[in-house]
Amino acid sequence: MLITLPRALDPDAYYSQTNNVVETILAKCKADRKLETCGPTAATIIVDALGKLLPIVAPGGWKPQPEDVLAAWFNDPRNYDAMRRARDGIDPASIMGNEVPQWYPPALAAVFGVRSTFAWGFSFDLVREEIERGLGVLATIKNPGHYIAIVGVDIDRRELLYHDPWPGDPWPGRYKGFGGQCRRLYELELVNIQPYRVEIG
Repeated sequence: MLITLPRALDPDAYYSQTNNVVETILAKCKADRKLETCGPTAATIIVDALGKLLPIVAPGGWKPQPEDVLAAWFNDPRNYDAMRRARDGIDPASIMGNEVPQWYPPALAAVFGVRSTFAWGFSFDLVREEIERGLGVLATIKNPGHYIAIVGVDIDRRELLYHDPWPGDPWPGRYKGFGGQCRRLYELELVNIQPYRVEIG
């Protein structure tokens, strides 16, 4: 039996980090680091899959991509105190804010008005319970270091349904060339997921 978030299978609720403003700026500047928006993009996928994403429209009619707005929050010096309160011991001025999972709850509350919680631990059963409660799960792949959006669970097959914001992500290898939507993680593959999660809902 497949259980998903309300808009998890809607193609319009999928976002790719390959076409947003932040990644475009990094590419134009020929920055050493690219692909910095997987976390904000995966979190935005979850918010939209929940049906809680409100459009952001500038007074002149321009619609910024919501994952860019979230990525900007992490790097706005006005938010550094909130980030320090969420996780002490890391200077927000010295690190890309999207890399720190404890900073997602204040960011998601400020940008989208959505509640989320950082929690230690990751397993199929933990995530299944959260999906059944109507929560999405922001997870981090160990290798390559990368955020994904878990938006559903197949209880019978013990697989997690997720959207990968980087369509070219080479892991798992069976998805090479197939895009980032509606991928599945087998339970045995969960050893490549960091032992923490951000529950969004």
